[in-house]
Amino acid sequence: MAIIPAAGSGTRVGAGRPKQFLELAGAPILVHTLRRFDGCPDIEALIVALPEGEIDNFSAILGSAGLSKPVRLVVGGRERSDSIRNALEEARTFA
Repeated sequence: MAIIPAAGSGTRVGAGRPKQFLELAGAPILVHTLRRFDGCPDIEALIVALPEGEIDNFSAILGSAGLSKPVRLVVGGRERSDSIRNALEEARTFA
């Protein structure tokens, strides 16, 4: 299992939205990241911590991302450590 903490605000980029959702070569940067993890044979599933307001939007994008492994989206926290904690709690449900 891989945990991808992507709940940051990305304000330093100055793009008006978090950088993980900016498009690169026709897909959000986060989708490119997930595709790399999806191609790793040692990883069975992915858990992605996102900003609360982005979960529904990104869930819709996932349908066309072409990923073969299960992906679960969780609400990130205020700090990266909070996002990791939330993802680890979600990981407990994978059995």
